[in-house]
Amino acid sequence: MFWGERIIMQTTTSWRSRFAVAGVTAAVAIGLLAAPSPAMAAQRTAITVAKIAPASGKTIVAGENIVISGKTSANLKGWKLKVQAKVGTKWQTLSASPTVTTKLTYTAKVKAVGVGVTSYRVLFAGSKSRAASSATRAATVWKWFPLAGQKVVDYKASLGWAEPRSRPTTMAGVYYPEAILGKSRGNRVVWSEFNVSFQCQSLSALVGISDDSPSDSAGMSTISVDGVTPAGATAQLKLGKTQPVKISVADSMRVRLTLVSPSDGQVEGVWANAKILCKKNVNPVN
Repeated sequence: MFWGERIIMQTTTSWRSRFAVAGVTAAVAIGLLAAPSPAMAAQRTAITVAKIAPASGKTIVAGENIVISGKTSANLKGWKLKVQAKVGTKWQTLSASPTVTTKLTYTAKVKAVGVGVTSYRVLFAGSKSRAASSATRAATVWKWFPLAGQKVVDYKASLGWAEPRSRPTTMAGVYYPEAILGKSRGNRVVWSEFNVSFQCQSLSALVGISDDSPSDSAGMSTISVDGVTPAGATAQLKLGKTQPVKISVADSMRVRLTLVSPSDGQVEGVWANAKILCKKNVNPVN
C-alpha cells in the first residue's frame, strides 16, 4: 500500500468515528429532552373530589352546609384551593379556601347552592412552578319552595266559603306573608290540591287559625298525599294555638290541604310557612 493511500484510509476512518460519536451524543440529547426529569415530574398537579355530603342528615339542601373532601398530588401540600359550583352556565366561587394537609387531603365546608343535579369543582389556579388543576363532581341539591308559590291544580269550595289559597295573614300574633288560608262554615269541607310530581321529599307547615276568626273558632286541618293521610298530618285547630306538621311526599304526585269547621261554627284555617322540599320548582305560579 502506498503512503498516500494509507493517509486517505486513516482520514476516512477518523471522520467515520467522529460521525458515530456525534450520532450517539445527539441520541442521548434527544432522550434527555423527551424524558422529563424527576423535578419536572414532581411538579405535576392533580386534584380529586372524593365526596360531597351534607354536614348533617342525609339530604343536600340549598342554603345548608355541605362538606366536600378529596386528595391532591404531593406538590400541593400546604397550598390553598378554591371551591366553585356551576349555577346556570357560570361557575360561582364559594366561601371556602381549604388548605391541603400533610396527608395530601383537603376538606371544605360550604353552603349548598343550586337545585337538582349540580356540579361542584375544586381547583388550584396554578403558579410559576405548578400547573393549574381541577376536579369536578355532581350532587343532587334539594331546595325548599313556598307552597304559596305553587299553582292550585284542583279545589273544592261550597256556598261561598273559600278553598285554601295563598293569602297573607296573621296567626297567633305573627304575620305570615306567604300563608295559605281557607274558610269553612257549618261542617263544610273545603280543599285545594298542589302537584309535587314525584320531584319532592317533604312538606312542612305551621297550622292554626287566623287571628281574624271569631273567639270560639275551631276546626280540623288535614294534609293528604295521593288520597292517603299520613300519621301526624291531621291537626285540631284552636284560636291562638299553632302546631307544626311535617310529612313525607316522596314518590307522590299530589298533595291536598283540607279544612273543615264544626257543624255550628266557622273557621279560617291557616297553613303558615307551608313549603315543599324538591329537586326542581315543580309548578310555580309565575
